[in-house]
Amino acid sequence: MPNFLPILFYKLDKDCDTVKVKTLFAISCLIRDYEPGQQKLLEGNSLDILVKSLSCPLEKIKIKCCFLISSICSNTAIKSALTKRKLICSLIDIYQKENHDIHEHILSAINVLIDDNPEAISQAKELENINFKQLLTDRLQNIAGDSRHDEERDMASRMKQSLFEN
Repeated sequence: MPNFLPILFYKLDKDCDTVKVKTLFAISCLIRDYEPGQQKLLEGNSLDILVKSLSCPLEKIKIKCCFLISSICSNTAIKSALTKRKLICSLIDIYQKENHDIHEHILSAINVLIDDNPEAISQAKELENINFKQLLTDRLQNIAGDSRHDEERDMASRMKQSLFEN
């Protein structure tokens, strides 16, 4: 496999938002369900750039990042590396701050990251500046009865129960 990933991650880090969206698509095509591509992802600062991209103001980039993170966390080495980078803290922070339709995508990435991952679970429970349990409770109240948020509500309910009520 040619080593295009460093170039693509450079563009993801430095280019305009329109290019970043296309770059994320290309990265996703090269690494999703492809072990050699995922191994390349672990080299250099690619994961740091991916995590940093979550802070981009463009909602589409955040959604694509969350989707990519959700799909690559089936690789235990990547999941471990993202856990060491405290990705869970970044995702919960975005979940707390954002008031858009990306909550479902963020919860999906959080869910995949904490699945069978005691370190990420501890990070989610022990955040210093955010009470994740209360955040989930408040969000569940805000979206109660709104059918547009059925998937988010189901995920948030399951997450709250598994993290804080078991």
